[in-house]
Amino acid sequence: MPIILSFWNTKGGVAKTTTVAHLAAFLAAQGKSVLSVDLDCCHLTETLLPNTDVAWSIQDVLHNIKTLEQITVTVSEKHQLAPARMELNTSLPSEVCVRLSDQLTQFSWADYILIDCPSAMTLPTRAALMAADYLFIPCQPSFHSINGVQQAIEMTEQIRTRFHCPVQIGGIFLTLVPYHQQATLPYQQVLQETYPRWMMSERIRYDPSLVNFPLFGSSIFSTRGNERAKNDYQLLGQAIQDRLKTDAGKKKPSLFATAGNRGAARRFVPLKEILSF
Repeated sequence: MPIILSFWNTKGGVAKTTTVAHLAAFLAAQGKSVLSVDLDCCHLTETLLPNTDVAWSIQDVLHNIKTLEQITVTVSEKHQLAPARMELNTSLPSEVCVRLSDQLTQFSWADYILIDCPSAMTLPTRAALMAADYLFIPCQPSFHSINGVQQAIEMTEQIRTRFHCPVQIGGIFLTLVPYHQQATLPYQQVLQETYPRWMMSERIRYDPSLVNFPLFGSSIFSTRGNERAKNDYQLLGQAIQDRLKTDAGKKKPSLFATAGNRGAARRFVPLKEILSF
């Protein structure tokens, strides 16, 4: 049973997609089987598979045309991607929360599933949170990004309590930290004082060279150079693994559950209740 991690901040531009790509590469380099899921309008797909046309995408899963297993493509030996196309967030069927969450929780190939969520609270974002074991929140040291952290926490708590989903806040970590950190210290202090339980000490420093990685079939962990980025993502990846519960592999019941097989972690969620949220 995979451990499902969603990465989300309601503020865009916080290096969320870059973080998912490099964390997936780090876990794969450790021998873990990783599925990256692109729910952010093909940004992750363009990062991992540049100049590559995909035959099928997560859009086809949402429309119940294909299963998750049928649309995944290989990034490396231990890393698969559920790609997206540009039209991901348009013309979505209303039952996507149930369908995608069910597909993710039953995907048996991966040890980890990392979901790149769009900043907006779209139906796919809700599905990602309903399926996730943990939400990790990347935060740039800025006013609007910190506001986005609070919004993400509040929305996750609403979804967790209303739909009896197992998702928990896994942690908050800083991204795009400038080399000269003095100006960002007030923001870091606010985060630490406001969220002492979830704030992580690991941080991702700003590095313009990261826009070139990972390339198809490679990553910063399989190429020379980028030692600072390697170190940052290695420390973050290790810290995230340390935070994960040892019993995360426990079978989670499907959102399609009936009265006879609903489990303690999830209850049957009527479709109209999801759509009214």
